[in-house]
Amino acid sequence: MKLRRLAEYAGGGSDERGLHILFVHHGGDWIRGSEACLLTLVDSQIQRGNKCTVVANSPVLLAQAQAYGATVMQLKVSPSGEYLPSQAAIREVLSVLKNAKPSLVHLNSPEYVKRFVSCCIALNIPTIYHAHSIQPLSEHRWAWIPIVTRIVSCGVTAARSLDGHQLQGRRVATILNGIRVAPASPRSDDRKREVLRARPDVPAILFAGSLIERKRPADAIRAVAGIPNVQLSIAGSGSEESSLRQLTDDLGLTNRVHFLGDRNDVPELLAQADMYLAPSGWEALPLGVAEAAGIGLPIVASDIGPHQELLHGYHSKNLYRVGDQQALTAAILVTLKSRLGADFGSLEASEVRERYSIDRYIAEFDSTYHKMFKESTLSRSAVIPDASQLAALILRRNPS
Repeated sequence: MKLRRLAEYAGGGSDERGLHILFVHHGGDWIRGSEACLLTLVDSQIQRGNKCTVVANSPVLLAQAQAYGATVMQLKVSPSGEYLPSQAAIREVLSVLKNAKPSLVHLNSPEYVKRFVSCCIALNIPTIYHAHSIQPLSEHRWAWIPIVTRIVSCGVTAARSLDGHQLQGRRVATILNGIRVAPASPRSDDRKREVLRARPDVPAILFAGSLIERKRPADAIRAVAGIPNVQLSIAGSGSEESSLRQLTDDLGLTNRVHFLGDRNDVPELLAQADMYLAPSGWEALPLGVAEAAGIGLPIVASDIGPHQELLHGYHSKNLYRVGDQQALTAAILVTLKSRLGADFGSLEASEVRERYSIDRYIAEFDSTYHKMFKESTLSRSAVIPDASQLAALILRRNPS
């Protein structure tokens, strides 16, 4: 397919009804951190009168996006580890772009970057990569991300992690994740027992997140084993769930560790918990920690950069060296003893809610979208040198 023939696929741009944003995501079949961030933007853009299309591999995510009023699509060609996307992947993306005719493309995860950015460059459709991870990506993915029109990180720590990849600073921005502190039932023994499956007379610790290795949920279970008269409620699911249940049995904690499964009422869980525990080995900007801090809930967290970023006003005794089981247990004991009433109260919670305001998050992305579209219509030479030639090469090549 010749590059000169691609004009027929050109985007529909912006009309009297506003922008048309194509959101692209690849991940687990759930709605958690990055998925929740995407859906917030989809909902807000539709409320503003803009059109949204969501391309994802997750039926759960697509169903929720459709409920908000978005058009949804699912790609058939799976991501690959090859440097160049296959001809089948390129043709599929061109078909999506032809049908959707977006004003711009929001890439919410790295898996589909190479196939979308190559086509969008050829069609002069601006692209935005929303970085939700600080974990180094494979070389072939990072080779493509620098040619995205604009890169936005979800936090300061995530932005710093991009520095080692020689990205141009003018195309990197930080838009802090936003939280919505939802109304919850008043604390009560009955609600605590109902939502956390916890005894009302014993402190309840909450862990909420994917049950995967990097979240280190096993550290939370082992910590509870060393502290009498506490309970742990675990909200989430993931590849480590079976081994975590086995660990719970082995440690004799089946009466004190409660597996809640996937939950869509995390604000209610937070409202009834006595403490939030975040032992992760790495994060970008964890929404659970921000939400817990936003209601003034005592938190014990590993000392990774994003936790320090979120809890910079927190007393240092509540942050422990990641993986240090003894330090984690000690931090929980100190927190239980003090309940941190004077260390992290209403003033700090108010500051967190202001800094991570969902309204600010939505407004900053809305401004970014309109600025990107305006720039793309004013300048036809805003891409890096040889970008069009690169796109043409990809469209002609059919790698083995």
